Amino acid sequence: MDKENRLPASQALRAILTGQYRGVPVLADKRLSLVVDALKSPPMYAPPEQLNAQLRPYQVEGYSWLSVLGDLGLGACLADDMGLGKTIQVIAYFLRRHEKVRRPKLVVCPTSVLGNWSRELSKFGPS
Repeated sequence: MDKENRLPASQALRAILTGQYRGVPVLADKRLSLVVDALKSPPMYAPPEQLNAQLRPYQVEGYSWLSVLGDLGLGACLADDMGLGKTIQVIAYFLRRHEKVRRPKLVVCPTSVLGNWSRELSKFGPS
């Protein structure tokens, strides 16, 4: 710890997730335990009804992971092999978030995939 008995956030999170810091057991309070449990074993979310598609099981898992992180106020970077449906997972997540928070969403991507995003949004999430 530093002089003020504080840990940097990354070390504190590591201590909570591993349950120890330099060999000393670390316990989270009840609220933080719920967050840690959600990160360790995220619940599966049903895709939103507005999604015009059927997600494959691994896509439901990715969509659920995005949803858990979003619910916790955390960001995410979804990286996977080409062609496995990252775009549709994010569209499903955006549809779910749009039910709760109607604000613009930001996608950071190469300009070469903008056409694909536009087509897939029109097809899978026109609302």
